[in-house]
Amino acid sequence: MQDAAATAGGQAGTVDPITLEVIRHGLVSITNQIDANIKRTAFSPYIYEYNDFAVGLVGPDGQLVAQCTGGMPPFVADSVGMAVRDGLEIYDKARLHHGDVVVCNHAAVQGQHLNNTVMYTPIFAGEGKATLIGFFAINVHWIEIGGNFHNSSDIFMEGLQLRSIKMWKKGEPVEEVYRIIESNTRMPLELMGDIAAQLAGCLLGRNLTTALAERYGIATFTRAVEMILDQSEAAAR
Repeated sequence: MQDAAATAGGQAGTVDPITLEVIRHGLVSITNQIDANIKRTAFSPYIYEYNDFAVGLVGPDGQLVAQCTGGMPPFVADSVGMAVRDGLEIYDKARLHHGDVVVCNHAAVQGQHLNNTVMYTPIFAGEGKATLIGFFAINVHWIEIGGNFHNSSDIFMEGLQLRSIKMWKKGEPVEEVYRIIESNTRMPLELMGDIAAQLAGCLLGRNLTTALAERYGIATFTRAVEMILDQSEAAAR
């Protein structure tokens, strides 16, 4: 497959308008597909009834690129990019690998209550899956994470705190992290079921994004994402 800007557009460094829109709507379509899958597979009514979650694609430096049109999109804009940027600060790109899955609910990072937990996985594409093109991230309201039932007076009374913790490493689950989470909730069946749905969404979203990028070539895909962000900034201004 050719990976040249000329394949998708005219001069080097540009992407033609049709290809740009196909990639733009392809990314939104992926987040919407994962949105629908989570509602079908989650255990908690917080998710499949109240839609207390959101799905997003984040760039390799932690900037939000696309988000689902269902769920609660403001959660994406407020938190998933922040969670990814914190993970990049802690691990650096060199220590994030294909098959890693990171979770973060830290209030100092995301500015939300502890139940809102972001899970994300890096997306690699190209020859040998060597190029980091972004992160697929999902914020889910975890149904129960311990803590007081009400009237918490400090953050430590709200429940379990996880700051950019790997719960999967290179495609293998970290069993100790699963045990910590399961042992710190009053509703382990519902919570672990929601976590399984959240994980499946991250992995499928990662794979679909990789396929989209490789279909058009990494250079074209990367340039398209840059143009999408530039257009979004111009529209906001």
